[in-house]
Amino acid sequence: MKIVQDRILVVKISGMHCQGCADSIAKELNSSNGIGKATVEFSTGKAKIVFDPEKTDEERIGKKIMDTGFGVL
Repeated sequence: MKIVQDRILVVKISGMHCQGCADSIAKELNSSNGIGKATVEFSTGKAKIVFDPEKTDEERIGKKIMDTGFGVL
């Protein structure tokens, strides 16, 4: 039996103008396959994402953020 441990990714996001932007990004990330939990804080401009590395990776997560209209630094 193979046990895979979730990973945590913290990324800086550009282009957010309010908490509503952060909430939209978090909602989109949380509905994505392989992401266990995503929190996005407008005040820090950062997202903390817990993900399963067998189902997604940092590149796909970054693309998902950019697809919502924001940048990843």
